[in-house]
Amino acid sequence: MKVKLFLIAISLCFIGCNGPTARKPISKKTNVFLKESVTLNRYLNSTEALLIRKFIAKDSVHTYKESSLGFWLSIFNTKETGSYPMTDDLVRYTYEVYSLNNDLLYPKDSLHVKTFKVDKEELEIEGIQEGIKLMKEGEQAVFLFPSFKAYGLIGDGKKIGVNEPIKVIVELIKIQK
Repeated sequence: MKVKLFLIAISLCFIGCNGPTARKPISKKTNVFLKESVTLNRYLNSTEALLIRKFIAKDSVHTYKESSLGFWLSIFNTKETGSYPMTDDLVRYTYEVYSLNNDLLYPKDSLHVKTFKVDKEELEIEGIQEGIKLMKEGEQAVFLFPSFKAYGLIGDGKKIGVNEPIKVIVELIKIQK
């Protein structure tokens, strides 16, 4: 009898120790946010590309070409000889930033001469790093960057707004191998 009572007590302990079973969620997961984000980004990109194309149509001084990296460029003061910057080269350059209304936002003298190691450092304007690799020492170029190659969703907090495409004039001063 004592053995039966003991076995019943132990089995009740095992049964009582089982926790509650988890329920499966009733709602379905959806990718609504992701789909809306993709739609918004496509709209922003096409709107900015339209603004840039309108700017190009008005600019009779420069001939622009679209790069495969998502921006437009026009190189002037071109050099027949020389090489392009490669990874690990030290590059010195100056630049100035304009709105697409040709308003000067940041003059060259306020930004000073910049130096960076190609492909090893991040720059404030992502497009400059990619654009400089298309230039030779002593050349100047006009770049038209959509916001995703410039200051993007946040702007610079001062003169460049949210999702604002910009025009940047860059002069490549020196390439040090």
